[in-house]
Amino acid sequence: MTVEYILEGLTRWEWWAIAGIVLLVIEASASTEYLIWPGLAALTIALLAASFEPRWEANLIVFAALSFAYTLIGRRYWKKVGTRTDDPTLNQRNRSLIGRNCIVAETVNAAEGRVRVGDTTWNARAQPGSGPFEPGQTVKVVDADGTTLIVQDN
Repeated sequence: MTVEYILEGLTRWEWWAIAGIVLLVIEASASTEYLIWPGLAALTIALLAASFEPRWEANLIVFAALSFAYTLIGRRYWKKVGTRTDDPTLNQRNRSLIGRNCIVAETVNAAEGRVRVGDTTWNARAQPGSGPFEPGQTVKVVDADGTTLIVQDN
């Protein structure tokens, strides 16, 4: 029994089921969250094709429409689920330093300077109306602008 013989005997709904499963398996291995929606659409078409046996043109049109609809709905739902966290500064190291005290490593003025937070030094500048700060002085991080920390008197 050859592969061609097995594939030749498949019905339309079996082709859609195989396509859906293949898309979901690729999604599971790649973890892109892009193929899950067309995979689910293909499985839905498999169910419809098994029940109604529509023409292949109708299958493709409904597949495209379902893929689009599932993607829109899924992305909206996924976005809400993916943004929930107990730590809003997760993966934002600069933002997580706001409120912490640090030691001035190089003179910090309104334009430039460096501060030491733990074992790392960061670019820093004084908050408008404060500074300059001399090395060894303790300052407080009040904001972050990219990788530059904004500091003021402790």
